[in-house]
Amino acid sequence: MANATLIGIDLGKHRFFVHAQDARGAQVWRKKMTRKQLYAYLATCPVAVLAMEACAGAHWLGTRRA
Repeated sequence: MANATLIGIDLGKHRFFVHAQDARGAQVWRKKMTRKQLYAYLATCPVAVLAMEACAGAHWLGTRRA
């Protein structure tokens, strides 16, 4: 998971679908995560661009601190 440069997150109340791409745009991995798993992953992931849909949940998640 270290070579992901773009991480896309489809938000939900309890489950998130997460997709990661490398610099060429090829899929690196794709997973379904719980809120707790997503927080744990994002706290330890290397620097990457995060893309989320525009909604109140995205704003709240974007301001959350580990």
